[in-house]
Amino acid sequence: MLCSGCGKGIPFNGQVCPYCQRDKSKDQQYTVWALVLGLGLGYLGYKLFGGWGAIVGFVVGCLVAFVASGAGSSKPPEVRVTEDSMPGSTETSSEVRLKKLSDLRQKGLINESEYATRRKVILDEL
Repeated sequence: MLCSGCGKGIPFNGQVCPYCQRDKSKDQQYTVWALVLGLGLGYLGYKLFGGWGAIVGFVVGCLVAFVASGAGSSKPPEVRVTEDSMPGSTETSSEVRLKKLSDLRQKGLINESEYATRRKVILDEL
């Protein structure tokens, strides 16, 4: 099955395209509807107009299902960047690291010598 967003081959049962990260949960339904409408209109075309009617009916059925499904209209996921993931200034980053280090010392998770050593490393980076 091809992704309606990026056009690359994806597994039929996939929920999200591994390439463009678009939601593909309804693509299976659209593909099945295209097949059902194509076969239904193909049969109707065959009964009314013969062999060529079957071909035209099948193509028309698939096109109707494709247009009705809105294929290709899914939007890529919205990506939000939080402040924590933004590279901040050295001062802000160092302040946060020193605060965390102090909290670890207060909780007794590191001893005084480890605190002093790590504090020196952080301050040397400034």
